[in-house]
Amino acid sequence: IALVTDSIADLPSDIIDKYQVHVVPLNIVMENSSYLDKITMTTETMYELIDELEQYPSSAQPSPKIVENLYSFLLNHYKKIIVITVAKEQSGTNNVFVKESNKINAVEKRIKVIDSKQNSGAEGLLVMKAAELIANNESFENIINEINNLRDQTKILVSVKTLKYMVKSGRINKLTGIAGKLLNLKPVVSLDENGRGKIEDSAFSLKTNTRKILNKVKISHKNNNITRYAILHTNDYERAEKYRKNFVKLLKKEPVYIMNISTIVGMSAGVGSVAIAYMSEKGDQNE
Repeated sequence: IALVTDSIADLPSDIIDKYQVHVVPLNIVMENSSYLDKITMTTETMYELIDELEQYPSSAQPSPKIVENLYSFLLNHYKKIIVITVAKEQSGTNNVFVKESNKINAVEKRIKVIDSKQNSGAEGLLVMKAAELIANNESFENIINEINNLRDQTKILVSVKTLKYMVKSGRINKLTGIAGKLLNLKPVVSLDENGRGKIEDSAFSLKTNTRKILNKVKISHKNNNITRYAILHTNDYERAEKYRKNFVKLLKKEPVYIMNISTIVGMSAGVGSVAIAYMSEKGDQNE
């Protein structure tokens, strides 16, 4: 079974390499040039440039031809393909994968495309779990069922330092952004059960913002037992380290990884944001 995802899934290169995950990059359009996310435009470079750009960058889904070629290549080497994409409510990427898979599945059912209903580290944790299941020789059907079940047990909470990037990227309107700036709002951003972005909570300081996230995670852990988590950030290693210490103390375990947030998610969250993505796995209560 081949495993495919898109570049919005935040997963470290060592895990991608270990499990041979095939990552299809989205496109970043910046200053009239197009770049491949995480390949010809890295997160670190993007965040260094973002405040200097006259026109705010945008993103575009992968081309159907790239997906078609990848499917063709993989089906020469694998019996089946599982694709885990960013939430279809966030991007047309899922639709590209589905359309191209339908052409092949019309003849033979060999590809399953799963809408993660997540992004960034939450999507990454689902991909990581699927990779482990494939490595453990679980069946195609069992892996699909497990990932579908885990979608609702996986979540991301993003602490946004400033609303200006959400205004620039068009995620919220300018009037809301101005009001938020005047009030010095620090929102907690997440995704709902369908994968749509939402303001989960808000605070008037980063300290209170962090405390609210800690409380939400504490409740989730008490009710469902969080078995793995990741820390994401937008070029703010200091905040990420503070989050690591807070959550190690709360959850009694280290994060499975810490890394920069996907460039495309980071364009909305903005420089200085930090997030926790976490998963609760039934049957793994002793982890």
